[in-house]
Amino acid sequence: MAINRSPNVCLRAVREDQWKQSRAEFARELQAKADEMGERQLSVDARLIARWEDGDTTRPRPIYRRVLVALTGLTEAELGIGPKLPKAPPQCPLPLLSVEAVDRRQFLAVTTLPLATFGAGPSGRCVDPAIVDYFHEQLDGHYRADVMLGPHHLVPTVIVQYQLIVKLLDQASGDVRRRLLQVAAAYCGLVTWLYQDTGDLGQATVWANQTLELAHRAGDTQLVSHALTNKAMVAMDAGDGRATVELSSSALRDGRLLCPKVRVQAMQQAAHGHAMLGDRAEADAFLDGAAKLLGRVDDDYPWGNACRRTEDYVEIQRATCYSRLHMGAEATVLWEQVLRVLPPTSRRDGGVFLARQATALADQQRLPESVDALVGAVRVAHETGSARLHGEVEAAWRQLAPWHHEPEVRQAEQLVADLGGRPANG
Repeated sequence: MAINRSPNVCLRAVREDQWKQSRAEFARELQAKADEMGERQLSVDARLIARWEDGDTTRPRPIYRRVLVALTGLTEAELGIGPKLPKAPPQCPLPLLSVEAVDRRQFLAVTTLPLATFGAGPSGRCVDPAIVDYFHEQLDGHYRADVMLGPHHLVPTVIVQYQLIVKLLDQASGDVRRRLLQVAAAYCGLVTWLYQDTGDLGQATVWANQTLELAHRAGDTQLVSHALTNKAMVAMDAGDGRATVELSSSALRDGRLLCPKVRVQAMQQAAHGHAMLGDRAEADAFLDGAAKLLGRVDDDYPWGNACRRTEDYVEIQRATCYSRLHMGAEATVLWEQVLRVLPPTSRRDGGVFLARQATALADQQRLPESVDALVGAVRVAHETGSARLHGEVEAAWRQLAPWHHEPEVRQAEQLVADLGGRPANG
C-alpha cells in the first residue's frame, strides 16, 4: 500500500520565512538547543529536517518535538508537528455531546442493547437503574480488550458509549443520576488512557480534566483520587516529574478514606514521579507501601484493576523506576522475573517490558542481549501500533547510541527504522 506523504508546510514556513535559514543552518540551531537541554544523544542534520518537511516521516518524535518547541517558542500546532490522530469531542460542560450527533449505524455496531430499555415510564424522564450495571460490565470488557487490541480499535467504541451515558443523564435523577455520573467519569478515565497510549497527550489531558470534573460532580472520593492519578500519568508521559509527584500526592490526600486499590494506584504513580526526579529512596518507599496493600484490594469498581489482574504488578513498577534511575543491573533482574510469568495475551505490555529490558541491558553494555530484547519489542510494536511502546523502543535505541555502528547493534537498525524515520536520527 502506498504511503501518503503530506509535506509539512508549517515547519518549512517557520524555517524559511521567520528564521530565514537553510536546512543545514536550522539543523545546527536545533542541535545546539538539544545540547543545551541536555539531550546530547540526539543527532540533527539537514536530512532529518528534510524528512520532516517533505513528509517522509509522519512527524518528529516526541523528544524532537520538545526541542523544536523550545527553540522556536511556537506550539506543536503552530509548527504543524502535532498528532495526526482522530480527535475526541471538544472539552465543554456536560452534556458534552448528544447521542443524535452519533451515526445510528455506528452506535448499533458497538452495542446490542435495545434503545427501548434505556428509559421507562410514560414521561420518558426516568432511567432503569439496571442500565448502570450494563455500562459497568461493558467497561470491564473494554479494559480487558485493550490489553489485546490496543487503543485505536477501542477509542470510537468507548466514546460512542460515553456519549450515550451523557444523553441518559438528561433523563436521570437521584441515585441513578449519581451512579451515571460515576460511570461517565469511569469511561472518561478509560478514554484518557487510550489517548495516552496513542501518544496524543493533548487529547488525554482533555479527557483527564473531564474525568476529574465528573468525579467531583458525582461526589465520589475514590473517583476523584483515580482522576488525579490519571492526570499524574499524563504528566509522567509528558516528562514532568514534579507534576507527577504533586498530582499523586493530591490523590493520596484523603488516604484514610480511600480503598486499597485507589491508594495502590496513586502510590505507584508517586514512585514513578520520584524516580524521574532521581530519588530512589522515595520511589522504593511508595512501592513498598503499595505492595503491602495489594492483598487487600477487594472492591467492585470496574476501573483500575491492572494491579489485581497483573502478576508481579509492583515489581513491574519497581523495574520501570529502576530503569528510569539507570540502575541497569537491578532493573534487569526484575525484568527477567516479570517476563517469565507474563501471559501470552499481554502482547502490548510484553513489548513495553522488552523495550525497557533492552534499555536496562544497554546500561550494562550487554549488547547482544539488549538487541535481542529490542528486536522482540519492535515486532510487538508493529502488531499493536502503541505509541507508548514506540516511545520505549526509541528510548532503548537512544541508550544504544554509542554502539550504533557495532555489527551486533546494526542488525536492529532497519527494524527500528520501519517504525518511522531513520533510527539514528529520530
